[in-house]
Amino acid sequence: MKHILLLIAIVFASLGAKAQSIIDTNVKCATAVKIRPVKVRYNDTMDAKWLAVKVIDDNLVSKRVLYFALLGDGCTVLLDGNAVMTGDLRKDCDDIDCVFGFTAQKIQVTLKP
Repeated sequence: MKHILLLIAIVFASLGAKAQSIIDTNVKCATAVKIRPVKVRYNDTMDAKWLAVKVIDDNLVSKRVLYFALLGDGCTVLLDGNAVMTGDLRKDCDDIDCVFGFTAQKIQVTLKP
């Protein structure tokens, strides 16, 4: 009986480990703003309605790396990538409006007011 319980515990533990390795396509801990709907170039059947941006690296002096994602319904990532701010732009751009404006311009989307 103990062997059966041990076997069941091992099976459930291995199932739990596999479930944790599934890739989650939802963005977490990013700030998002509404954009004019845009067809995503890799999948023209879906409209991106939100732009999410998250700072992933910042040396606080001359370089900031941003992760961006174009989101559809249900916070589904339709397209993502990185944008890099350097030089004077990095020094002058310290508020969230500037970060979203830079990212939107870089990927050619229009922010909604």
